[in-house]
Amino acid sequence: MTDTTQLNDRGVRLFLEGDIEAAIEQYQAAIEADPDNSTAYNNLGLAYAAAGHHEDALESYARAILLRPEDPIAHLNRGLSLFALERASEAADAFTKSIDINPNNPRPWEGLAKLCELGGHRAEAIKAWRGVVTLEPENVTAWQSLAIALNENGRTDEAATVLDRAIAVAPNDATNYMLMGKMLFLRKDYGSAMQSLRHALSLEPDHLGARYQLALTHVACGETDAAVEELERILRLDPGYHTARVDLGVLALAAGDIAAPVAHLESVPTDLPESGKAAYYLAMAHSQAGWIKTALEKLTPLLDRVDDPYHERGLELARSLHVAPP
Repeated sequence: MTDTTQLNDRGVRLFLEGDIEAAIEQYQAAIEADPDNSTAYNNLGLAYAAAGHHEDALESYARAILLRPEDPIAHLNRGLSLFALERASEAADAFTKSIDINPNNPRPWEGLAKLCELGGHRAEAIKAWRGVVTLEPENVTAWQSLAIALNENGRTDEAATVLDRAIAVAPNDATNYMLMGKMLFLRKDYGSAMQSLRHALSLEPDHLGARYQLALTHVACGETDAAVEELERILRLDPGYHTARVDLGVLALAAGDIAAPVAHLESVPTDLPESGKAAYYLAMAHSQAGWIKTALEKLTPLLDRVDDPYHERGLELARSLHVAPP
């Protein structure tokens, strides 16, 4: 028994040092020395998961759970690997089992919350995030996530109260003020939104989320030049921030420019969520320039994506060009 304990402990040390392959070898040796060592199986699963081998990890967790069915950590780790493999239903079951065994560990609550968010189950996500902040009241990221979930569920007053708590926990966290600014923006309280967003940027000048939301607020207030300035600054900080690039193109098109929108919108990769909006306004730019044939060519990928938010607009634009859409 001493040998297997020493081998497992050596594996833990190697794992923490970042030598994953060597850790795997030690855990395997510990299991060979004692096939009933559930801790070594669980640790082996963690090492496999760290190496990206989640199927192998699941086999190790299954063995650990067979040996110790009421081990909440093994169920949690199994849930994390199932999450990574996008096996959502099984992951939810694993997280729930871990919570049933030990409801005082915030990690399975957190895993369940993220899983519910991805599945669009907002009410369940809110419940799970509340579980996290109850157990970890100083976890500002969890407070922020809870506020976002509440806001998306239309419970804006509760979301604002939760954000106040996040600010109390971390008064110098720029994301708190960015989220508050976003909520105020949605309430159309643009003056207060700008105040909150500028405070966020005073704490973290390169906070892209706050700067982008500030640009949107300038647009809502009719301050196009200020919005363009913020969007251009975002792209200087991060040329891959394509949401800002699309909005720059849209603003340039609204100002009567053709060349600038084409330059911005042409550079948006077609596999991004923003590509539908980019394709629509790119076609608009071409149609306004009188390039009807190329306008339709730019629309074609959008017309093929029926789930894109801009699909219907693309159809209307195609009809307005007096050509039946594909």
